Amino acid sequence: MGTDFIERRCYALNVFVNRLCAHPILKFSSELQFFLEAAETAWQAEIASSQAEKGAVKKGLLGAKKFFKGVASTTTSLITGKSADESEDPEYTKVKSYVQSLETHLGEVYAHADKLATRQRKLFKAMETFGESLSKLSEREGDDSKVAEEFVKVADKLCADDTIDGVMKEMDLEFVEPMKEYSRHVRSVRNVMSDRSAALQRLHDKKASVESKKNTLAKLRATPGAKEEKLSDAEQKLNESSRKLDEANDRYDLIKERMKTEISAYHLHRKDDVLATLENFATKQASMAEEQAKQWKALVASLMAGA
Repeated sequence: MGTDFIERRCYALNVFVNRLCAHPILKFSSELQFFLEAAETAWQAEIASSQAEKGAVKKGLLGAKKFFKGVASTTTSLITGKSADESEDPEYTKVKSYVQSLETHLGEVYAHADKLATRQRKLFKAMETFGESLSKLSEREGDDSKVAEEFVKVADKLCADDTIDGVMKEMDLEFVEPMKEYSRHVRSVRNVMSDRSAALQRLHDKKASVESKKNTLAKLRATPGAKEEKLSDAEQKLNESSRKLDEANDRYDLIKERMKTEISAYHLHRKDDVLATLENFATKQASMAEEQAKQWKALVASLMAGA
């Protein structure tokens, strides 16, 4: 890992942690407090435990998880003839469609921001080469020439490696990386929406299961001579299905409630962040252009005076 990569990761981590600490709910999470306060030995032990647990879950449940997910996604369609998403709130459906479009546009913004940074690097390289040519030209003018002195100033301004490196590092960290972050943010929002769809699908499946258990129990009760054991077993299964239905309903309601506040805050923060990023980028570009313009004006004045 090079120094540049480590600096980028440190910068991104600082941004991420600051966002967590500013969140009204996440800032109180035990995971965040542990991350910020745990000793090195405790942290390494937690990582080892987490990796071992994750590996065990992957080995044992990955195939089953995919299978049951497929079953859940088809059960409601077979029973009702439609997917669970079709019963979503119309307003939420509009938001979902908007976020899908937003993901595409933010991805394009990030791609073009990266291209802009690449072109800026190429421009600096061309300016550097041009500056070297100016330096050679100033040597032909003589050491005592005012024109030569101004040529050297312009060349130094265009060719300063520390200036170029500093500008490009700022551009990467304060312009390109934020645009990349916004693109990833909206992808996370899409993931949460997928969780909501899965929770709604599960809710529909549990409703269907309860109805099935009710029908089974009703048939048993209507059957003359039905054994008490079968009736008791059917009642227990109905109670269990009802309990799972309540859990699924609570889960779906929780996701809905949290998404109302989180998506609203996401839009507000994203808008403010994008405007601040663009403003900072424009300010830095204007300042750099003004500084270069000063050198060019001084060179023009010297050329006119020596004409």
